[in-house]
Amino acid sequence: MKRILFIFLAIFLLQPHFVFSKENESRDWEATLNQMADQVLQLGKQQKYEEAKKVLISFSPLFLKISAENGLAMKDVKMMIYSYEQAEEALAAVQMDEVKRIEKLTQFRLAANAISSEHQPLWKEAENVVMNPLNQAIQSIGSKDSNQFEFYLENFLAKYEMIRPSLAIDLPEHDYERLDSYIRYLENY
Repeated sequence: MKRILFIFLAIFLLQPHFVFSKENESRDWEATLNQMADQVLQLGKQQKYEEAKKVLISFSPLFLKISAENGLAMKDVKMMIYSYEQAEEALAAVQMDEVKRIEKLTQFRLAANAISSEHQPLWKEAENVVMNPLNQAIQSIGSKDSNQFEFYLENFLAKYEMIRPSLAIDLPEHDYERLDSYIRYLENY
């Protein structure tokens, strides 16, 4: 009888630990994704492209596993895959401008952070980086210098593209679509 009571007590005590462990394991995977994406960015900044490629390649199966286990929204998975492909292109392109390369790696980093961060995603810290070129473009309209306006507008669009996947992941879909349509209008007209 004591044996059965001991087994029952052991199972009962271990069960909450198992549930807690499963939650922590999920959070650990998200932290791992975040760290891997940051490592890809940092290695890219140091021009260690082969090492960054290796980390990026190991990111993919882990992300797919996490997305399947946690039931990530399809739009989030699509944006993460898009960012992954951009990072892959940046690391493979021999003749890519270094600024553009870092923007694509940053885009990947911000998207991975948006997937795993619930409270304060990194893309929100990029507000000044994105909005300053837009404000300068607006100010240049008054000067009637179209070259200056186009320069600042192109700069803004490049910075927006850097955070676009993160916005798509974090914002409600209707807000993102409305914002993105405004940006596409600026880009085309």
